[in-house]
Amino acid sequence: MQKYYANLSPNLKLLENLINSIRGITEIEQAESDRYFQELVAIISVGLKALSMLDNIRTYAEPLYLLRANAIRPYKWCMFSYFA
Repeated sequence: MQKYYANLSPNLKLLENLINSIRGITEIEQAESDRYFQELVAIISVGLKALSMLDNIRTYAEPLYLLRANAIRPYKWCMFSYFA
């Protein structure tokens, strides 16, 4: 029995080192994948925020444009205008 243990012990340590190396490689790949996913989520959230801000600006700018247009050309917006 001691003879078998002495013969198999170095191979067992080699297999343990191989398994630990594979675990390390998979953890590194998982970390890289997680980082890529986080960057993708950040880019998408910045894009959505920018679109939201542009929509908000458009929503507030449209009534201001109409008020300015009414002030410059009032006769085009009045049905019974003496200037038309």
